[in-house]
Amino acid sequence: PGFVENKGIIATRPDEIALVAEGGFRTRISKRIFLSDHIEYRLNIGEKEIRVQTTKDAGIKENDLCGVILHKPKWYSAKEDEKDREREKRKVI
Repeated sequence: PGFVENKGIIATRPDEIALVAEGGFRTRISKRIFLSDHIEYRLNIGEKEIRVQTTKDAGIKENDLCGVILHKPKWYSAKEDEKDREREKRKVI
């Protein structure tokens, strides 16, 4: 009683996500792509594939276990229809 279910979406940009050896949300790197000026990592959180971009090599390779920390995450209520465009722009992938 008194509990209201409030579903939403957490979104951030690929360059606002940090990969760390210890701590954070634990996951495994599925793909590491070197793109000359940055490195792109692909990983899964739940059923979603997440894209992480960094200009510094974290020393994390494909299939390595690591942690994910979201910098500047945005939370959008699933009921806020007027925020749909902004939510789409900020989706991780």
